Amino acid sequence: MSLELFDYILILVGGFIAGVINTFAGSGSIITLTLLIEVMGLDPLMANATNRVNVGMMNLSSSYGFIKNDKLNLRGTSMYMVSLVIGAIVGLILFMNVSSDQFREIFKYLLLIFVPIVLLKPSRFVDSSDALVDLPKPIILLLFFVAGLYGGFIQMGIGIFILILIFSISDSDLLESNAFKVASIGIYTFIAIIFFQYKGMIIWKAGLLIGISQSIGGFLAAKYGSQNPNANKWAYRILILVLVVVVLRVFNLINI
Repeated sequence: MSLELFDYILILVGGFIAGVINTFAGSGSIITLTLLIEVMGLDPLMANATNRVNVGMMNLSSSYGFIKNDKLNLRGTSMYMVSLVIGAIVGLILFMNVSSDQFREIFKYLLLIFVPIVLLKPSRFVDSSDALVDLPKPIILLLFFVAGLYGGFIQMGIGIFILILIFSISDSDLLESNAFKVASIGIYTFIAIIFFQYKGMIIWKAGLLIGISQSIGGFLAAKYGSQNPNANKWAYRILILVLVVVVLRVFNLINI
């Protein structure tokens, strides 16, 4: 696929906005996937593959930061990570067995599910949830497997659910739980990138540009947004607005 000047502008602006939203509210892949599929017109399967490049870039840099500061502690959680990664590999296999039209439909209806999820603000359950701690270990491993399966299939919005899972069943603090999350996503995303590259499904120009602009957006949001006590609220409102517009767009209720 050849990219025009306007495509580059869309990629840079969309990636930047996704980085800002990811920093404060999460679910930036809603923007980047929609940009690749609905705006740029990429084949949905190639868009999902290409989106892993920017996801990988963000999680690689975050993992490096956590490792450097000794926050990646897998004591008692390594089996959960293994279950998550195995689930993600199964999710990749499932993804390769759907058609472009089927994936587009799945993406559309997942967006509908995300509307109430985002309105519920699942992040508020992270620091108060211990509901899973007494579950049998096989059930907990199954939950991580299912989370990985979803992440391997589409990735969109998986971070907060991994965070809730690991924080609920371990004695890790919030930083260590975040380290587990980004390291797990980083591992299976690396596997996904190798797999998708082998299949020739990645548009590297688009993926790298989104990754760079998303990283810049995230960096600037973290640097300057932390000085604004209302930054989280505004990012959350922007995410809701973007999600509503995206849902209207993919169901052809508006034409932008």
